[in-house]
Amino acid sequence: MIVRAGDVITPEDAEKLQALGLGTRAFDALGLAGVSLYGAVIVTLFTVALGTLYGDILLRPRRLALIGVVLVGSMVAARLAIPGQPWVAYAFPSAVAIMLVSNLLDAPLAVLVAVVQAALLAPITGYSFELVILFLAKGIVGAIAARRIDRLNAFFIAGLAVAVTNLAVAFAFRLLSSDLDSQALLNIASGAAVDGVLSAVLTMGSFSLVGSVFGVTTMLQLLELAHPSQPLLRRILTEAPGTYHHSILVGNLAERAAEQIGVDSLLVRVGAYYHDVGKLRRPYYFVENQFDGDNIHHRLSPDASATAIIDHVIHGLELAREYRLPVAVQAFIVEHHGTRLAGFFYREALKVAGADTVDERAFRYPGPRPQRKETALVMLADTVEASVRAASNRSANSLENLVERAVNERILEGELDDSTLTLRDLDIVKRSFVQQLRGVYHRRLDYADGADAELSVLGRRGGELQEREA
Repeated sequence: MIVRAGDVITPEDAEKLQALGLGTRAFDALGLAGVSLYGAVIVTLFTVALGTLYGDILLRPRRLALIGVVLVGSMVAARLAIPGQPWVAYAFPSAVAIMLVSNLLDAPLAVLVAVVQAALLAPITGYSFELVILFLAKGIVGAIAARRIDRLNAFFIAGLAVAVTNLAVAFAFRLLSSDLDSQALLNIASGAAVDGVLSAVLTMGSFSLVGSVFGVTTMLQLLELAHPSQPLLRRILTEAPGTYHHSILVGNLAERAAEQIGVDSLLVRVGAYYHDVGKLRRPYYFVENQFDGDNIHHRLSPDASATAIIDHVIHGLELAREYRLPVAVQAFIVEHHGTRLAGFFYREALKVAGADTVDERAFRYPGPRPQRKETALVMLADTVEASVRAASNRSANSLENLVERAVNERILEGELDDSTLTLRDLDIVKRSFVQQLRGVYHRRLDYADGADAELSVLGRRGGELQEREA
């Protein structure tokens, strides 16, 4: 209790009230102007930093809105909770906003947001250097701990990291000020524990909702979509098994390449699983599902065949929306062929009708071209897998040549121009593809039948035993 209602306020009481943000001074125009200018400077610097380091995010209003909402939300919550209750600052879960940005958008971006958040919370804490450093440290640790959460217990591990950081920073300032009062240390420890629990629970409870509101696909969503029990993935397996196994191999190729160039490998894998989902409408039109050897295209005109093949992109988007696949996954469906030409059927049409009567546009996929590295990787893996599957020679040199030719064709066609893939990235991707394809199509011993194979293995093992005994 500082002062009771009706008491005369002494200068000492007024100083206490002012320190706790409970002053009853008249409207302070200069103070308001100073806080407004301070906030404007911080926001301007943040905007410049975003434009310099993350220029693409300025073109994504929903992601900008997400950052703005979590920052404003944390400031409003702090303004309601902290003034007049100094120990609440140690329990205040400021790291929730940063953990959401890290998990939903990007960890380095979340670190930048943590710096801005700590600066914006300074006026609310009375410009306390200790609390500013506390919020900054918790934010940075939260950004790192929450960058890749792929299971629920990871939220509590991140919360524990935030709590430990909170306690360490607060204890360090107590040592610097030689303030080792046991009650104060107990309050700090309790606040740090509450902070860790709240950070974990609030982030876990809100990240899916926030992600869906702002159109951001979460890692847990992707993990669910990658599970074989998913209804749409199950349909591909049962109704178009050839397409399913093709998609799995494309996913393996693209995922490993994504890891090596540092992009979202989980998104790439899930996108590859669903990129050909449109083939469910007419699975028998695609060679990987023609198990009886009957190719329907032998009975169709080239333009009808081309339309049936190209339409799997349109049908895929329809199915994706029907099953409510995230927008990020839908992009793989519409971009994995870009604006490429259905070359085989176009050449067949030229043979039948002649060059002057064939409209090339009718034989092109609707696009768009891959807009990011992830979708471009699936385009390349899809092309490479199909080329290798159709090749009769799968020696090491042949695999290298097939991969090189497939990637170079996409470059020359301009299909990768919008994806931001660099030549260095493409070199890494080609090496990754070749390495994985060698593992899939490795050389096997040629046995006459299974019995000979078994006898050969047993004979070799028997010889090894005899050598050891000798």
